[in-house]
Amino acid sequence: MNTSEIRAKGYDKRAKRRRGPAPESAPGDAAQLGYWEETMVFPPHGGPAVIRRQTQCETAQHGHAFTELVIVTGGTGMHAVDGLRYPLSPGDLFVITGRRRHAYRDTRQLALVNVLVRGDFMRAHRRELDEIRGGRGLLGAAFHRPRTLAPEELDDCLRIVERIEQEVAGLREGGIAMQSALLLELLITVSRRVEAPAGVAELGRAQIGRALSFVDRHYAEELDLARMASAAGMSPRSFQRHFKAAVGLPPLKYLQRQRIANGCRLLRETGASIQAIAADCGLPEPAYFCRLFRQMTGTTPGAFRSRFTRDQDPGAGV
Repeated sequence: MNTSEIRAKGYDKRAKRRRGPAPESAPGDAAQLGYWEETMVFPPHGGPAVIRRQTQCETAQHGHAFTELVIVTGGTGMHAVDGLRYPLSPGDLFVITGRRRHAYRDTRQLALVNVLVRGDFMRAHRRELDEIRGGRGLLGAAFHRPRTLAPEELDDCLRIVERIEQEVAGLREGGIAMQSALLLELLITVSRRVEAPAGVAELGRAQIGRALSFVDRHYAEELDLARMASAAGMSPRSFQRHFKAAVGLPPLKYLQRQRIANGCRLLRETGASIQAIAADCGLPEPAYFCRLFRQMTGTTPGAFRSRFTRDQDPGAGV
């Protein structure tokens, strides 16, 4: 596998000329920038951009107008998104959709392959992706939790990425069309991986899908394992086993994460009190909400709100 730092022609020059630092910037620089427009990354006419980083630095919270598919090829770190942190290790894959803020923390020789996708490409191929159960999440939030690829799946994805790079570098006739075709192949390959988690039967996946939708709609209510299992049409014991195999977390842990993720959203977007936000998240005891929030995010609700407000200040970091 070629290990060149940046394989998308023109990326580094455009980023520096138009707005200053490249995306792999120091935390202070990223705080000043905060948001990446498509014009800062993509040439006026072209396909996806592929960027390889052999040493991903820690970053401040930032967002971008495009979709970013990330494959971890080495090292370790934490991916912070929606106020939660997810550990990263080789073979992990995740997707950040447009305008979702995220950051890298505690990086240790973290090596990434980033495939940057224009918003119009995702919109143009929404119908094809929606036909795959796993593809529906590519335009939502379902992919920001890392999913570990099997070695053969990782190889398949990286081979497609390398072919995209070859087309970008080759400047041959039909290159843009070939890049687009390969990108769609990559997105479908990833979607199929999510559609078919190992060890879970087709019926079980559909039942777990119903339970996930149920939790996402009713997380603010009083939920327990029995009610979640009932929504899936399973016994509690069977539900717990199938849910963890499909999602990677026990059901009640997933419920807690959804509640805290929504708490993060309310802290960012509203001026509501901690007590009101806790109640809106299905956790009527503010003390328990604060304890759980700190356990999952590493900070308190008040500090999270202050830090987010500071990051949004145009003068932050200046």
